[in-house]
Amino acid sequence: MTTAAWVWHHVVLPSWLSLVTALPVLGGYWLLGRGRRVGWLCVMAAQVGLLVIAIATTQYGLLVVVLLIWQAWRNWRRASRKAAAPATQTARAAA
Repeated sequence: MTTAAWVWHHVVLPSWLSLVTALPVLGGYWLLGRGRRVGWLCVMAAQVGLLVIAIATTQYGLLVVVLLIWQAWRNWRRASRKAAAPATQTARAAA
């Protein structure tokens, strides 16, 4: 068996969904680093992928991502409130 075939059968096939969810994680953190709150949505989407892995393969230890999804959702909401705050303060000052 060649090295490429071994990697395909023993690394890629068993973990293909994990590899796919790595892309939204990287994209999400890149967006967060640029100050874009939509990055939290990418992170949550990737964690939902891990949740699917947990349920489908009975790896119940991965259910801990529910806590991570909850925290990312809180951070996303907090960022939206901060973005809306200056507009509210400006409207109050004009009144």
